[in-house]
Amino acid sequence: MKLPLYNKTLHPTTDRGCALLSSQIIQTLKPIAQIHWWKSVVGVLYVLLNTTIIMKKRINKLRSLFGKSENKEEAPQETSTPKEITITFDEELNNIFHSFSGLFIGAISDDSDIAAPTVLDRQKLDFSKDSLQVVDQYLLHVFSNRSDFADKELENTILWGGAYTGEVIKRNTDANLFWESYESYMERNPEYKEKIPHTLTTRTLLSSDNGTAMTMPVNKVLRFLSEGEEHSLRYYADNL
Repeated sequence: MKLPLYNKTLHPTTDRGCALLSSQIIQTLKPIAQIHWWKSVVGVLYVLLNTTIIMKKRINKLRSLFGKSENKEEAPQETSTPKEITITFDEELNNIFHSFSGLFIGAISDDSDIAAPTVLDRQKLDFSKDSLQVVDQYLLHVFSNRSDFADKELENTILWGGAYTGEVIKRNTDANLFWESYESYMERNPEYKEKIPHTLTTRTLLSSDNGTAMTMPVNKVLRFLSEGEEHSLRYYADNL
């Protein structure tokens, strides 16, 4: 399209020159505006749309930081049902350890006995927590003279003394505790298998019926005879 030329004979600083120059500019831009007005509109719309998209993305990004998105509905939170723990009560094992506690207090006799049985004041063993102080005094004597005793006597002291300690704990707590084998407990709690090796003093544990607690009274007696009175049974029972 051929554009009209400006009148170069008029001086732009004069009023008439300014008026004519303005008129020429309007006449020059008028056909352009008639032809390209839709392009300007489209351009403006494009800019507005692009800006809206950018802002929308930024808003969604900010909302995603707080776990929300404008484009996605917030997913309902899943409520996990606690896994039911099934524990098989071993009646025979619990009867055996009850009998072991009877052997320790002298209510049941056997061909063998504990180390230094006359040192233990068995008449005071009434399954109370206070009676564990009597056991502490007895174990301290055995600890100080452990080289004088046969292996069988020390084994009975550890096993029967641990059984008595466990029965005291069972009778003096609100929790429902029972004796459980090492294999049964580790089947439910394999993460403890490396931390707790299978030995004579860990092969039977004292567990709660809901599977939330466990202790090893037999192993505690062993530690007393190995390391001394810092492993007091009375203190042990009071702090479970």
